[in-house]
Amino acid sequence: MPRIAEAAPEEDLQAVVDELSAVRDETRESDMLERDIDNFCSQVETAIERF
Repeated sequence: MPRIAEAAPEEDLQAVVDELSAVRDETRESDMLERDIDNFCSQVETAIERF
């Protein structure tokens, strides 16, 4: 079975790398958003408990 790097033209490999980078960036942004939402919910819960 040929290796991907041997079977695909460099342009195709670069397209895959670019797509993976975009997915990684979206995942990172999603993780940051999830942390922000968790922090906000914790703040709301704390405010409710103190009320």
